[in-house]
Amino acid sequence: MRDRFLRILLVFTLIAGYFSIQPTAQAAQIKITVSIKIMIKITFGGAKRPSYKPPESSLSPLDVRVVPGATGSTSVDIAWSKPKSGTPKNGYTVELTSINKEVIPNNGSTWSIEKYNVASDVTEMRVTDLRPSSIYEVNVKSNDEYGAHDSEPASFCSPKFYASDAGCIATISATKANYAPIPDANLDPSANTFNLPDKSRKNGAINVSWSAASNVSSYIVQWFGQQNVLDYGEKIVPASETRTTISGLPGNHLYYVKVLALGANGGYSESPKVSVYASPGATGYPELSGSFDTCMGIGDFIVISINSQTPQSQSDRLATKAFLTRFRKQGDTVWLNADQVLKDGKRCFTVSTYPDPSERRWYFLPDYVSNYEFQVAEVSSSPTSGAILGDWSYSRWYGPNSVALNKIEVEKLGPSSWLERDAFVTKNTNAIPRFNADREYVAVIDKLREDQAKQEADAKAAAELKAQQDAEAKALAEKTAAELKAKQDAEAKAAADKSAAELKAKQEADAKAAADLKAKQDADAKAAADLKAKQDADAKAAEDLKAKQDADAKAAEDLKAKQEADAKSSATKKTTITCIKGKLTKKVTAVNPKCPSGYKKK
Repeated sequence: MRDRFLRILLVFTLIAGYFSIQPTAQAAQIKITVSIKIMIKITFGGAKRPSYKPPESSLSPLDVRVVPGATGSTSVDIAWSKPKSGTPKNGYTVELTSINKEVIPNNGSTWSIEKYNVASDVTEMRVTDLRPSSIYEVNVKSNDEYGAHDSEPASFCSPKFYASDAGCIATISATKANYAPIPDANLDPSANTFNLPDKSRKNGAINVSWSAASNVSSYIVQWFGQQNVLDYGEKIVPASETRTTISGLPGNHLYYVKVLALGANGGYSESPKVSVYASPGATGYPELSGSFDTCMGIGDFIVISINSQTPQSQSDRLATKAFLTRFRKQGDTVWLNADQVLKDGKRCFTVSTYPDPSERRWYFLPDYVSNYEFQVAEVSSSPTSGAILGDWSYSRWYGPNSVALNKIEVEKLGPSSWLERDAFVTKNTNAIPRFNADREYVAVIDKLREDQAKQEADAKAAAELKAQQDAEAKALAEKTAAELKAKQDAEAKAAADKSAAELKAKQEADAKAAADLKAKQDADAKAAADLKAKQDADAKAAEDLKAKQDADAKAAEDLKAKQEADAKSSATKKTTITCIKGKLTKKVTAVNPKCPSGYKKK
């Protein structure tokens, strides 16, 4: 442990050495440095640190809320809050469960469940196509790396399809009724014959209460006993009442009870099913099974196994005191006491002595060529330690034709399939016609829903088609308008361009004409200026000419004067000239010098 601590300290020291306060300009470099350093792989010795699962209560969705839709909507809005631990990474699963209707409240049920998977960011949804006036339970699961976590379930009644439908029975309760004592049975276990009634007096009772439903014409209370397939009944209760007592039941039997709320349209709603024990009393008939066994040296004997009709889990039950066994030969009408008539000191088993509560009986038959019918009844101890006799069981046959005879006994209990058995046990009630009428009513509703859904789909398709057609028409109109506008714009632009071009051409022509005019004016002005300049020049030239002429005249005068002077001077002044002849030169000085003959003046 110490070495591990030193290694951790060393690594943190090394990492800390790369961190220092940097100027603001180096901020980007700090990020790069940190990123590199935190990627250093650190390996410790010892066990890996475990990942602890949060408490289940913090992983489950919270506050599931249900808002059923309006009548005829067949929908419900479901909402919930995310778990305390946060949004689950794998989303949610919404489960919607309901119990399917059944003819009688037997000990089995069929469930319908719908599952909807939604994303992690979804906390509300709408579910449609619910059965009308039915109790549903919704559960929301959050899915994460630890698995699935259930919310608290929420129950609700789905909307009616018609306003006249019966509403839901939200709650139902059933309890044992008060014990009603019955007289002790008049039993003589030592008699050879049993002149006892086939059916006992029943005093088991159950109190049932339920919540009121809307639009009810009447209620039907149904019950079914778990121990006996024929133990079924129903009772009509006025719409103004929400409680009743079921009486005349076998004592201590376990019953399944439900209530139907009859509506005005042939359908009905159904309460949840509850189980309850009837108050103590006489039992129904025991269930029998049998076989043969062999006693060495004596012969075969029969075995009767008995299934008691008193559940052992009730503290106030009337406990089984004994079982009575009676038999008769096929064709006889008198029932004999098997424990008295079939006593045999040589038998391989102990003789049954009343009160015997054991659930097996052993007997040697009087002969093995006749068919013998056996029945058993359960005797319960009354609170005063008396005896209360229950129903005699159906028969168990032994003999050459026992297989066929026992098959007939089994057929008396009805078919094996539940629906056929329901029809069998409810043949004296309206349960089957009512159940079928409800199914037909629901089928009509489903058909109406399908038609309505089809109409809505058709209307939606028609609306979408119309919207598409409107969109196409709008697009076409917009395209046509755009093309028309483009054409008009093009024509307007062409006209504008043409007008602008013509205007520009005119302006350019006018400008050119103006320029030409200006040029002409400029040329005229220049010509005039040139003319004036020429005239000025001519005038100046004339002046210059006159001045020249004057100058020339003056010069001529001056020349003349000079000539006259020169002439006058030359007449008296000598000049020297140079005369040349070949290479010979000769100067001549005189008033009017002349070169000699043969010389030229240089």
